[in-house]
Amino acid sequence: MWHPLQELAPTDDGGVLWRAPIAQWREMLPWIRGWGADVEAVEPIELRETLMGEARALAREYGWQVGRAAGASSSTLEAFFDD
Repeated sequence: MWHPLQELAPTDDGGVLWRAPIAQWREMLPWIRGWGADVEAVEPIELRETLMGEARALAREYGWQVGRAAGASSSTLEAFFDD
């Protein structure tokens, strides 16, 4: 148990959806980053977009080509990587 008001819900793909009331999403960044590629932030969108931006910057640092997936909206900012 990480948070006293957390809620866990299993997902169809075998994962878990974790929810908890958080005063400031930026406080969650180090914890979420610690999960690496084993986590997907869904909400709030500002948290999701912050992590996507960091993932793009990290990919560029390692020499990966980064771009927006065909048909992706600017709000989801889905990316693909070409090596």
